[in-house]
Amino acid sequence: MRDEEFMSYIESNFLKADEKAVKIEILETVSLLKHELAHYRLDNNELDKAEKLFNEAAEERREIGDYRNYLAGRGWALRVEAIKGSFGWR
Repeated sequence: MRDEEFMSYIESNFLKADEKAVKIEILETVSLLKHELAHYRLDNNELDKAEKLFNEAAEERREIGDYRNYLAGRGWALRVEAIKGSFGWR
């Protein structure tokens, strides 16, 4: 298959997604990666960074209307905040 044919095939099948769907997919992926990084930071006692990442991931989920994962992310952020408060972290 020539390059032009291949590009035509790709454009016709994969690049015609609407902008909103692409934005949602990107935000979901970024949010998931931030959430996982936040867990890594939490496991390594980087509480300030973990809290920030949990909040960022939650806000991205809220932006796309995924309120279930928004609430889960906010719950994790609040847990980290409670841990910091109970141990006098700052």
